[in-house]
Amino acid sequence: HQMWVAQHCEFSRPSAHLTSGGLGAMGYGLPAGIGAKLADPDACVVTITGDGGVMMNIQELATVNRFKIPLKIVLLDNSRLGMVRQWQEFFFERNFSEVDLSDNPDFVKVAEAFGIEAFRIDHKDQVTDGLKRLLETDGPILAHVIINPEDNVWPLVPPGKNNSEMMEGSR
Repeated sequence: HQMWVAQHCEFSRPSAHLTSGGLGAMGYGLPAGIGAKLADPDACVVTITGDGGVMMNIQELATVNRFKIPLKIVLLDNSRLGMVRQWQEFFFERNFSEVDLSDNPDFVKVAEAFGIEAFRIDHKDQVTDGLKRLLETDGPILAHVIINPEDNVWPLVPPGKNNSEMMEGSR
C-alpha cells in the first residue's frame, strides 16, 4: 500500500504525504493519520494502510472514535504481509513463511465495533462510489478494500542492488 500510494497518488504539496519511507514501519498509517488530522483539523486526511499494518495498531480505532477524529481510512486487504510475501516469492524461492493473513477479521465489523462507520469494496466497479462515500462522510469512516493476494508492487529493488538495477515486473 505504501509503495502504491507513493507511485500513484498526487499530493497538493510534498508535506501532504506522510510516509515511513523505506523503514518498513508496519502500523505507521493509522497513528500517523490521527496525528495529521489533529495537526490540521481542516484538512481532509486519508490514511491508506494494509491489513498487516493495521493489525499492529488496530486499537487506535478506539482513539479515532473516542475523540471523534473524522479520519478517512482505506484498508487494502490482500490477506498477506504483501511486501514480505513478494520478497519471499522472488528472492527466497517461494518459500513462504508467516505471510498468510487469511484468518483476518472482518474489518467492517471490527470498525463498527469501535463505533466507526465502515463498508467493503470487493469489486472494481464499487471503487468510484466507495471513494465518493469515503470522502463525503463527515465523521470517521473505513473502507475495507479487498485486493488480489498475489498482486506485486513494481518496480522493486532487489536486495544488495542499487536503484539502477531495479526489477520491473508486470503491473
